[in-house]
Amino acid sequence: MPPSPALGYPLTHDDDEYLEFLADGGYMVETIAKLLHPEGIEIGWEKGPEHSALETMRALQVENIVLFEATILSGTKAGTRRYPKKEWQPT
Repeated sequence: MPPSPALGYPLTHDDDEYLEFLADGGYMVETIAKLLHPEGIEIGWEKGPEHSALETMRALQVENIVLFEATILSGTKAGTRRYPKKEWQPT
């Protein structure tokens, strides 16, 4: 698979059965998580990382909450990770 010229990563539209398998597996895990936690809130990326990070920080003010696709900004990079309330506190 040829890498992306700009980033050096594989292009998402390349035909690669293994990458498709991993993507399908991710969707399955997401679906199962949403079925197990129907009260969860999906933050998403539709309005960009800054908006998603703001929505994530607002949602984290609740004592116990389940978030899907939450976003936390660090410097100029955006990332997603699940943090239990006890392990992560906003600074």
